[in-house]
Parts: sequence; structure tokens; C-alpha cells
Amino acid sequence: MDPRSNTQFCGGTILTKRHVITAAHCTDPVIKARGSIAVIVGGHSINTLEATAQVLPVDKILQHTSYDGKQIRNDISLLLVRGEFMFNNVVGPACLSKVQHNLEKQYVKIIGWGTVFHNGPPSSVLKDINIRVAPLKECSLRHPAILYKERRQICTHTINEGACMGDSGGPVVWVDPKTNRYNLVGLVSFGRICASEDPSVHTDVSSYIQWITDNMKGKHTKKRSVLTLEVPKYEH
Repeated sequence: MDPRSNTQFCGGTILTKRHVITAAHCTDPVIKARGSIAVIVGGHSINTLEATAQVLPVDKILQHTSYDGKQIRNDISLLLVRGEFMFNNVVGPACLSKVQHNLEKQYVKIIGWGTVFHNGPPSSVLKDINIRVAPLKECSLRHPAILYKERRQICTHTINEGACMGDSGGPVVWVDPKTNRYNLVGLVSFGRICASEDPSVHTDVSSYIQWITDNMKGKHTKKRSVLTLEVPKYEH
């Protein structure tokens, strides 16, 4: 959320009481502008600040240094919030899997407040959609920037359904049949026209587990793995 306008512009997922994961293409403009952002959790409507909602300012952005904005690779960032989220029946952390599952042709769920159609208005309430995972090699024929052999991205495709503008950085989740729990497997990254014949592309979270773990613990290698921005303070 942009605190200057109180508008939602990207999605994210809670990992701990202080960490949220999102897309680097959401944080990159903030870093370049040295701007301020906040995280709102526990809400359903973007038009009303509900009693269950919690708004915490972001103190630090940890963005992958190998993020490539032209090819849209390594599209991942961590947000460190000021204070802590209060976990309850509507606010809690996502499950992460250390195993990279083959999800081709399985269904995943995309969640967000993105626009209801291409260049349309944002949804006023949180929505979700079940959508099939497309083979990465086939997806690369539509999106040549994808390095399908590296398996750092996930593609989804169902005609007339999919992620749209404003869903960026938000969760792509999958039900693990062994635990019957939703696992965060992707972050909405990019596409062309919403819900078209072209697949949507998402960052494969499982391929960044070590990066996520190290940066949540503050462990940085000599070759820094993040661009860090101390976000300016603001009142909200």
C-alpha cells in the first residue's frame, strides 16, 4: 500500500510476524524513488478499513540484487515491517515447501485485488481463482525470456481467467496432498494481456528458499544478495 494515497498497488504474503514476501518489480520503483510503503493484512475490502485489518509501515526492503527488470527474472523481495503482526484466525503466515514440486497440469490458486479486466478497475474485495499450471517449456514459446531449464518460474494458463494488474507480488498457492495445507509456491510476476491466450508467469518460490531463509535471518554473503532500502518514516 502507498501511504501517501492509501492505495493498494501490489500483493504480498506473510512469512513471519515481521516479514512479507512480494515481487521485486513492486519494490524496485520504491527503492529508486526512496519512497514509503505500508502493508495491510486481515482485510477483505480495499474501500473500507475493517476492524480485523492491521496496517504496518515497512522499515526495510530487501530486494534480490539479480532482479532483471527488462527480462523480469529474480522477481522477488522481502519486506521487513515495523512492529509485528498479531496472528489470529484471519492473519497468519504462509507455509513454504523446501521441495520443488512438479506442478505441471495441477491446479493452483491465485489471490489478489487485481483489476477485474485488462486496464479495468481493481476489485473492491479480495478474490481468488483456481487455474492450471502450464508446462514451462511451452510457456517459454510465448515468453522467450523464461529460462525454463532453470525452473525459477511457474506458468499458469486458462483462457479467459488469470492474474491481472494489481495482483503482482501476490500469492500463488497449492494444496499439498500430504498435509492438506496451502503452500506458497509462486509470486505473481508478469504477463501480457490479462486472461488472454498468453500464460501468466510467476516467480517459483521454492527455488529461492535459501535466499529467503538467509535474508530473513540477516545472513548476507560477501557478494550481497539484496539491495537494501531503509524506508523513510511516515505517520499513518
